[in-house]
Amino acid sequence: MPPRRRNFFYGLPDDILRHIIACLPTKNAVGTSLISRQWIDLWTEVEFHQLALDDSDLLEPDLSPDTIAWSFQEFVSDILDRVNLLVIRRFYLHCLQSYDAEVLRDWVVRGWTNNVVEVDIRVDNINEDNFLDLPSNLCTSTALKVLKLQGNITLDPDPDQRVIFPSLRILHMDVIQLGVSGHHRDLYRCCPVLDDLYVRGNIAEPLPFQFDVVSTSVRNLNSEFYLEDKHFDNEDNVSLTFEINTQNLVCLELRENFFAQYILRNLNLLEKADIGIGGVFMCPRGGGFDFDHWSDERISFLPEVYNVNSLALSGCYSCYMSRALSSIRVRQNAGAASSDDDDDFTGGHVELLPTFYSLEKLKLGFVYCCSWNFLPFALERSPFLQSLDLEKEAKGEFPDCVQRWEERDVPADCLRNCLRGISVRGFGGKLHELQVIEYLLKNARVLRRMDIYASAEGGAGAF
Repeated sequence: MPPRRRNFFYGLPDDILRHIIACLPTKNAVGTSLISRQWIDLWTEVEFHQLALDDSDLLEPDLSPDTIAWSFQEFVSDILDRVNLLVIRRFYLHCLQSYDAEVLRDWVVRGWTNNVVEVDIRVDNINEDNFLDLPSNLCTSTALKVLKLQGNITLDPDPDQRVIFPSLRILHMDVIQLGVSGHHRDLYRCCPVLDDLYVRGNIAEPLPFQFDVVSTSVRNLNSEFYLEDKHFDNEDNVSLTFEINTQNLVCLELRENFFAQYILRNLNLLEKADIGIGGVFMCPRGGGFDFDHWSDERISFLPEVYNVNSLALSGCYSCYMSRALSSIRVRQNAGAASSDDDDDFTGGHVELLPTFYSLEKLKLGFVYCCSWNFLPFALERSPFLQSLDLEKEAKGEFPDCVQRWEERDVPADCLRNCLRGISVRGFGGKLHELQVIEYLLKNARVLRRMDIYASAEGGAGAF
């Protein structure tokens, strides 16, 4: 008979066993009740500092969604009834299955106590398309430092509250259906020490909407707004105004698939900007696109970020800037400009491209060949640029898109003096691409390294 395997946990004091259980994920901690009689109720005596409730832990091939939802409800109810909720510091609730909004609300209210410092709630499905409307008194939490909400979740503070979440540092709000509800718009306004703000929303209806970020504490701002596909042919009715007035902002990232109206103010401390605005479907397509349909004000906020040392621009934005600046230069060469300065890049009364005296790293995206001619303008306005990254963002070419490269007679100062690194991604070997590479190699006198990444399918990934 083989020797009996020794149970290393047998005989350990309950205090040590409780400490071991406290280090386990919630599902595994509850599962210890199946080990032996000694363990059966130990998990109920543990002071959990983290309570993670995730119905994906119950996913099994043989179980239907309704069975998983029912089992998870029983699981959560049992835990909330038997553990000491007052010692919980981190509360996570992630639900993939469909649950009644009132059930979810009850779980959140019970698990989100005044001692919790981090809350992460992700709800993918709610019965009858309801919103999970959380009570406003949760905004009075004085200990909370991190709040992440994803799904059809609303948490509106009491209008009479001048300060909410006095300790909140990080606020992430994901999947806000703009046009259906204006929820969360005032959630961050009264957070006195908020440092990191992430906002993502889907525009469900093409209605006028204004989103303002006015804060003296926010240092990192990431916003993403996306127009649903069904409204792509009706973008004239979309009117989203985004005002950013954050005097301590250091990092700014903007993402959307159409051109909103941006108003930027007091960004004197900004160091990094990533502007990923405009969708490929809106890019000028040869002579078939009416560029005058969009006013220069839609793309004229670069002067407000002139002091950054790192700048990234999307291909669609580069495309519009290329068309706008080329049009201005044509008017100037024809003697139609009010100024004799060939570098006065203004559209009407709007300045489009400032001089970036602090810029050291520039990343430009390109969609089709029509955005290529923005590159010389960008180089001319970046006198101390050290790193240049060029990347193709869309595949293919339009038949009526003229592939050309207009070389400057006098190279930009950064090419002659300081540009040391160049990265090219999506190179397909087309004529205008070779002309650009040749121009950069010929004029970048202090260049130390150039990386060229060819596309896997020839011209399909060329830019």
